[in-house]
Amino acid sequence: MLELFRQHPFGLILSVIGHVAIGGFLFVALESEFGDEVTSPGDDIEIVQAVLVNTPEVTEEIERLRELVAEP
Repeated sequence: MLELFRQHPFGLILSVIGHVAIGGFLFVALESEFGDEVTSPGDDIEIVQAVLVNTPEVTEEIERLRELVAEP
């Protein structure tokens, strides 16, 4: 591999420059796309309320309600 680099030094330099350019482009594109959405410490933060659901209990409750609706 070292011999390949010695035979084609321009290819190695061009490859490194290309990778740096692609990385820089991605960084700038993602920074401009998502850079404004980051909250700073002084911003108002909304707290998300989450509820843990137990699937068997929910299934039992659905069946119980279906039975109540089905009864005359």
